[in-house]
Amino acid sequence: MNRRSSSESRPQESKASDLLMSYLPSGDGLTNFYWDDWALSGLLKRGGSTLTLGLAGGTGPRRLAVTDPLHRQTGVDLDTSSFQARGLNIEVVRADAIQYLKAGSLRFDTIWVDLYSPHGILPEVLSPMFLDLLRLRLEPGGIIFFHLFRPENRFYRYARALDPFESLFAALAASRKLQAGVFDHYASQTWALAEPNSLDFRGRLQAESSRLAEPDRRWAEGYMLTVLRRPKMSQTPAAVTTDSLISAFHSPVAGAALATCGLSPESGAADLDAWSEAPEELIVPGARATPANRLRWETMAMWLTGVGLKIPPRCRAHLEFVARRHADTGACEFERRRSLLLPAPPIESAACA
Repeated sequence: MNRRSSSESRPQESKASDLLMSYLPSGDGLTNFYWDDWALSGLLKRGGSTLTLGLAGGTGPRRLAVTDPLHRQTGVDLDTSSFQARGLNIEVVRADAIQYLKAGSLRFDTIWVDLYSPHGILPEVLSPMFLDLLRLRLEPGGIIFFHLFRPENRFYRYARALDPFESLFAALAASRKLQAGVFDHYASQTWALAEPNSLDFRGRLQAESSRLAEPDRRWAEGYMLTVLRRPKMSQTPAAVTTDSLISAFHSPVAGAALATCGLSPESGAADLDAWSEAPEELIVPGARATPANRLRWETMAMWLTGVGLKIPPRCRAHLEFVARRHADTGACEFERRRSLLLPAPPIESAACA
């Protein structure tokens, strides 16, 4: 079913605290780390207004509501049945996202785009028309945030120049006279678009994070600044089409990117995915920090931080044991987040049986 206001399916959360603070432990998992990004709206524009297109269960907006309780939020989705406001300052609108943009007149300080169908990102989202509609609803100096989930991103982190999508999306933004920054996570990215000369995320985050209390300061300074970078743009804006963006978004991982990661160009991606069925194979005692092993450790970190992932009990303790001791487990952002997620002393456990 192709729904313009549908977001990715969200796992069920069982505790009230989990609904509010997504970096806190949630059942057997620990965090869905990229939903924390909504807190950027409260950090960069305290007491402002935010529109989320693709509300679903609203995990990100809840995180923003905790960061800035006075922030005025609007969430739009065709299906709002899974969202519970629970007294938060969030207006829920049941509507098609594009029609909402066309019909309304309210402006927002920040706009979040998290529009997916069961078949992936909606093609309309990757179009000049959509960016133009977003700009019409943006306050001067405002920011548009795109949540772009691509499993392929975990490979292109090590072979960025080979990514067929990034340069095209950066060129699309440039064609609409928007500058871009990227918060580059393991398998997802948060793109931030703003008018020229108004986007200095590093400076703004450093200035604003100084007023935060722990652990939010560590989240802003130790995590978000670490994964922030400028996107690469090699295509000319005139060469970008929605069809080319969709094709690049869904294209198989380039063989050269897999080879850069130390994996087989023919079977590397499938081999990596298979490790999720046998997590004990992620553990290589004394392994060096090569790109291939870092991918293994990042996958292991996803096992440890993803809510709802089913890790065999015989393996969980040993995965945690390795994660807490290996200096290169999970790449830099996982290390910084792990200081929040795993503060307890290391456990002593036997390996997987």
